[in-house]
Amino acid sequence: MVFALHNRPRPFYGYLEKELKAYPFKKLPWPADEFLKKILLILSTADIKTQQEILKATEKLLRREGFGKVFDDWKGKDKWAMTYRPKQFLFDY
Repeated sequence: MVFALHNRPRPFYGYLEKELKAYPFKKLPWPADEFLKKILLILSTADIKTQQEILKATEKLLRREGFGKVFDDWKGKDKWAMTYRPKQFLFDY
């Protein structure tokens, strides 16, 4: 979706880093290297806070680009992901 908003096709597998460094996204709030770090963190740890951070930024971008209705009409079972806060558990070992 982010590539489409920048009028670009998504890169071939294995070329994301090279593509982002050569042609960074101008509409996202992060420089290419920081955005790539966030993507890699999500892929390696499924970090929910980073996912929500990217989702909130892309929602803001999509609303600015005229796609707010998509978020307003989102009734899918995954809508909880936008506001989910994991509980912290402390264990004694």
